Amino acid sequence: MIEVWTLVFINIMFNASSGYQEPIIEGYWKYDTMIECFQARSVLGFEYTGNPGHFPEGTQAVCIRQMMEPA
Repeated sequence: MIEVWTLVFINIMFNASSGYQEPIIEGYWKYDTMIECFQARSVLGFEYTGNPGHFPEGTQAVCIRQMMEPA
């Protein structure tokens, strides 16, 4: 098994069809290590707010660990 990290960017947006605020996955990226994932999360936060690792209200990015079979 190999360890893979996925950075997921989540945005809570209003859905006109349902009339509710709903989480939407805006993007995701895969990394080989936790460090790479958290570094990318910091950069993504900086791109949105000018402050590393900080995100606008209603958004968040998380690094999720997965164990996968080698290809």
